[in-house]
Amino acid sequence: MNSDAQTNLEMRKLQATPYKGDGRLIVPLSLKNLKFANPVIKQIRVDLHPYFDTTNKKFKEGLNKTFILFVCNFVCCAFERKPLSIPSSETNYGKDSMYNKLRMTWGTKERIVNGLLNTGYIELFEKGNPMNQRVNSYIPTDLPPLAVPLS
Repeated sequence: MNSDAQTNLEMRKLQATPYKGDGRLIVPLSLKNLKFANPVIKQIRVDLHPYFDTTNKKFKEGLNKTFILFVCNFVCCAFERKPLSIPSSETNYGKDSMYNKLRMTWGTKERIVNGLLNTGYIELFEKGNPMNQRVNSYIPTDLPPLAVPLS
C-alpha cells in the first residue's frame, strides 16, 4: 500500500471516530506549529474573507489573530476528537482574563465563530449553560484532507 492510500485510510478512520469528552480550552498555537495544515487554513481564510471586511485596522489585526488561534485549535481538536470550548459571555474576555492575554476580544470571537458556523467549517456540539458553569463547545466539520505526516 503506498503512502497516499495509507494516509487516506488513516484520515477516514480518524474522521469515523466520534467526538467525546469535555471540551478542550483554547491554547496558544500559531501557524508554525501546524505547517502541514497551512494549505487548508489558507483556503478557510479565503472563504471567510467577507467576515474580515472592516475599516478599523486594530480590529482587523485582532480578527487575524483570533482566526489563526481558533483554526489552529480546531485542527488540533480534529486529531484529538475533542470539542473546542469557547465561552460566549462578554465578561469572560475582560481585562485580566486568559483570552485577553491571548489578544482576543469578545467582538473578534463573535465574528470569527459566526463566520466559521455560517460557512460550515464548524458546528455547535454542546450549548453552554451558565447554571452548570458550562460553555459552548464546537467541533470542526469534515476538514478538507490534510497532508498528515504519519511518522
